[in-house]
Amino acid sequence: AKASSRKIKTPCDPLLVAIFLYSHIMAKIIKSPATNIKYFFLIFTPLETLYSTLRRRPMAATQDNTGIFRKYVVEFVGTFFLLMAICMAVSGGLGQFAPLAIGAMLMVMVFAGGHISGAHYNPAVSVAIYLRGKLNAGDVLPYMVAQFLGATLAVMLAGFLLESMGVPDPAPKEIEIVPALIAEILGTIALVYVILNVATSTRTTGNSFYGLAIGFAVIACAYAFGGISGGAFNPAVALGMTMAGYSSWASIWIFIVANFVGGALAAFLFQYVNGPE
Repeated sequence: AKASSRKIKTPCDPLLVAIFLYSHIMAKIIKSPATNIKYFFLIFTPLETLYSTLRRRPMAATQDNTGIFRKYVVEFVGTFFLLMAICMAVSGGLGQFAPLAIGAMLMVMVFAGGHISGAHYNPAVSVAIYLRGKLNAGDVLPYMVAQFLGATLAVMLAGFLLESMGVPDPAPKEIEIVPALIAEILGTIALVYVILNVATSTRTTGNSFYGLAIGFAVIACAYAFGGISGGAFNPAVALGMTMAGYSSWASIWIFIVANFVGGALAAFLFQYVNGPE
């Protein structure tokens, strides 16, 4: 009768395989066959104990030496390119296609910086995320400073580039106070509400569409309300639009008030709709 063969399951862990091979080689070095097995286990047993210890020990987290300042740099960079896209698209002759370029730029900047700073690029968004409880109070002002600085530098550089192209200065848009206030509040609510749901909610954690949703929210709001107010939905954008000459300094308060009010309302709406998380 044939003897029954018994299959032995061996672990495939690379670390254990390396320890086994090392032990086997060390045992082979010993010339005496009588002591071969004895030395094999003398070598293998301590290494196996070390292996078990290492497998139970969690890996040490990589130390972050870049500092908190990098979040503010990301906010500066993202807002800079958002305003650059606005100025170059609007004054560069894209016409009705300008919102597409602006939304696309915001989308890619959100994907680029979302894992570092949250990719707000909008003081109203920062305030809303603070009210929602996902931003430290100490970060609110630095975020806003970085966003306003990014917008300012972008408008200055865009003005230089447009001047080199021979593009004339734009005429400020005449807006009516009440319709502009309503348009900016509604547009900001829509934008911030989308951001809070796709980028801060625990129910959508890990999704891959958050940047696309935010970019399309800007595009939709720009087409829906841009003809009434100019379509800022962002105090930093409002500052940039005013500096670039798209709106007058006498009207900037409309954007500032409407955008912050809209952001706060969106935060309260999000909390009510989603409930405690």
